[in-house]
Amino acid sequence: MRDAPAVSFALHAPPTPVVTETNSYYAIRGFTQQDLQRQMHRYGPRGEDGRRYDAATLYHMTNTYSWRRERDDCRIQTVNVELSLRTILPEWANPQDAPPGPRDDWPVRLAALRRHEDGHRAIDLKGAQALWDAVSALPPAPDCDAFQRRVKEASESVVRATEAENERYEAATQHGATQGAWPDGDLQP
Repeated sequence: MRDAPAVSFALHAPPTPVVTETNSYYAIRGFTQQDLQRQMHRYGPRGEDGRRYDAATLYHMTNTYSWRRERDDCRIQTVNVELSLRTILPEWANPQDAPPGPRDDWPVRLAALRRHEDGHRAIDLKGAQALWDAVSALPPAPDCDAFQRRVKEASESVVRATEAENERYEAATQHGATQGAWPDGDLQP
């Protein structure tokens, strides 16, 4: 499995994310779409809710910053945001053994799963940019401890907002069903 991109920004440089995509795959075997679906439900990545999913995009955002005392206040000097992304997808281990129908359908299904995960990736990238923006824009504080609390609160707020946006995306797409990730007749989670 891959570790994702480190996205770093400094106040003197434009805050443009640098992304290094990390993908990992888990093997599934079968002859029909139903076989493959059962395998995904058995071996797919586990979500925070404990359920298995066909695919997943996992992220982790962190930020580091430096501050300086200037006259009677503390203010931000540099901000660095790191975003780790890991996309996990199924890989069909024996398509050559399956009949033409499922074999022909698989690339379409995999593309739909990838398209859905790309939506999560976009949300996570937006969150990393929002984290940089929020910390960079913090006004000076007369007390450095208070300033550090503001950084922590702003950071936690952005992470919560990113998580909420990912949850809204899941609900809006019905876990990818509206994007074709669940062909007719498949068993949904």
